[in-house]
Amino acid sequence: MATPLYGSLTSGSVDANLNLLFNFTAHPLTAPLKVALLTVLGDEVVPGTEVTNSGGSSYARQTITFTTAGTLGSENRIYNDTPITFANMPYANVYGLEIWDSSGTPQRVYWMPLVQGRAAILGETLVFPIDAISISMA
Repeated sequence: MATPLYGSLTSGSVDANLNLLFNFTAHPLTAPLKVALLTVLGDEVVPGTEVTNSGGSSYARQTITFTTAGTLGSENRIYNDTPITFANMPYANVYGLEIWDSSGTPQRVYWMPLVQGRAAILGETLVFPIDAISISMA
């Protein structure tokens, strides 16, 4: 098992989840969820600075899917159930990531710092293996 990364739901996501759980409102997110890589971290209110294309790279947010909470020994948490692959990266120092939905005006759902920053060189592929991105509500 990979060392999980831990971060935080955004304020809007916490509110949406509380409303979903206790007020029985529809969840406002549009699938699929996408992972964005960050060169500068944000916080629960302000988004970070996302990696941008340069030098012929083809960076793009990648789709992420999750396990179901409580399955496969994952009580109180979910984690990515497939590898997340960013091919043909630009030069970038990556310090964190964010998860966004795919609505017309994307909503930021989650943010997290990396346990250790990663320096990408032009053309490199960065991979987050299964269980590398973990979200818990303990």
